[in-house]
Amino acid sequence: MSEAVLASTRSYGGRLAAACGVLFAVCIFFGNGALLGDSNSTDTAASLYKVLSDTHQVQLGVLFTTLGALFAVCFGAALRTAIARMESAPGGLSTVVLVAAVTGAALTGIGPAIMRGVTLRIDEATSTPDLAAFSHASAAGLFFYAAIFFAVEAFAVALATLRGGALPRWFGWLSLLLGAGMVIGAAGAAFASAWGFIGSMALLLFHIVGAGVVWRTAGPREAAA
Repeated sequence: MSEAVLASTRSYGGRLAAACGVLFAVCIFFGNGALLGDSNSTDTAASLYKVLSDTHQVQLGVLFTTLGALFAVCFGAALRTAIARMESAPGGLSTVVLVAAVTGAALTGIGPAIMRGVTLRIDEATSTPDLAAFSHASAAGLFFYAAIFFAVEAFAVALATLRGGALPRWFGWLSLLLGAGMVIGAAGAAFASAWGFIGSMALLLFHIVGAGVVWRTAGPREAAA
């Protein structure tokens, strides 16, 4: 296989992985909408039981969030590749980016899986409203724990970009800001839903904007290699 074909293949692969950032945001948006709707962990146990009793919506939410977790890993791999090009030795910030992305993706998928497990037995449970409330709170909590690891990913990207020029400098500053937004949102979600909204938007923006940045840098550099 010629060098030109190999370079073109790497370019398409890099851009496909970059596009996973947008796909992650889309899947998480629809997945959380299907799983949670307008509900909140502070709602009554009876109202949360009604949410989990809609097994079709829960199944749809689990499907979207599972796909989203896979897309998050692919996007993390794309960021790792972009950063690794500027590293003098393996195992630096590029590895931190990938590990944080994988961990965040895993936590993103575990919460909905718990909710799905509850729906399979919810009609046979001895205390279904309380069980529904517990699974709802667990899923929401795990999502915000996932945001912490995605924030670590954003901070590692920011440091690699600002220190080594792996990606455009403006994206380094934006990653730093969005990473802080994720941490603030995850920490403040227990006190007010508005903080959780800020964290969620920071998470989605990091992946959407990052996808565009990696898409633009993957093709020309690799094609020219």
